[in-house]
Amino acid sequence: MLSFSYRIIVTGDDDPQFEICGVWSNPLPYRYSKEPVKSDDLEGLRDLMYRMNEALNREFLYGGDRFPEVFDYDEFIKQQKQ
Repeated sequence: MLSFSYRIIVTGDDDPQFEICGVWSNPLPYRYSKEPVKSDDLEGLRDLMYRMNEALNREFLYGGDRFPEVFDYDEFIKQQKQ
């Protein structure tokens, strides 16, 4: 069964960029796309923003050739402090 969620996608190795993207999976992620933030009404926009905010609580994923490898944010922070 195809499922959809918003995830943080990380691109760029030397200077990472973080984006919220829609990810389709079955059961592992196999495709992602950049989604515009738009809706026909404010209630729909609130729901969309809530679901995008939930992406901060999920594993971050690399984009590009490394997709769907998990990006270790804690390790990234440790390396930044060195």
